[in-house]
Amino acid sequence: MHDTDDLADIPLTPELFDHFLVKGWFRMVNRMFTTDMIFHDKDVHEVIWARINLQKFEWTKSHQKLLKPLSQFKLKYHNRCYLTQECERVYELYKSSVSFEAPKSIEDFLFGQVTYHMYFNTHTFSLYDQDLLIGRGYFDLGKEAAAGIMNFYHPNYKKYSLGRALFLLKIKHCLDLGMRYFYPGYVSPTLPHFDYKTSIHPPSTELYDFEADEWIPLLDRPGYKKDR
Repeated sequence: MHDTDDLADIPLTPELFDHFLVKGWFRMVNRMFTTDMIFHDKDVHEVIWARINLQKFEWTKSHQKLLKPLSQFKLKYHNRCYLTQECERVYELYKSSVSFEAPKSIEDFLFGQVTYHMYFNTHTFSLYDQDLLIGRGYFDLGKEAAAGIMNFYHPNYKKYSLGRALFLLKIKHCLDLGMRYFYPGYVSPTLPHFDYKTSIHPPSTELYDFEADEWIPLLDRPGYKKDR
């Protein structure tokens, strides 16, 4: 794994953020890093960086079906990292409801316990059922690209697939801004709980090939079942 500890004094401009993303780097707490493997559940797993090519993205009936129930809720957008005690309480409920190991807290995940190394242009989507926070998503903006950093939801609203819905709301926002790419992070052939990042719209999904230093369409990847 490589990170940007040695680049702490370099301003993270929107252009530099885009450059990191296109080279298969991503945000980890308050720095950028990259890797092609992770240690999970006492084993080492290959990971592959993914992105959505927004110039190829098309809305589908399944997307519309997923977003339609959100009309009964209130959506708020903040052009900053909106972090409150309320969302930490909801996150605790979310963390206790999922089967995978989630970060200790939102604040720890976004900022950590050390002095900032880089400053990210973080934005926030929040979903409310009247006054109850039921879902929140954080994402970082660059010049022509954005990265989805975190989604969580109240477990009582799991049936609405709010994690995927927030994913789509971020994509819609990026399309409205005229951005070219949305980066959701890495996926793994052996860890299926990351599959939602590539299943949201396979025709516009690309995977990063470290050796070739290029992004390859998911549908062209050997072994991918186009009918699944």
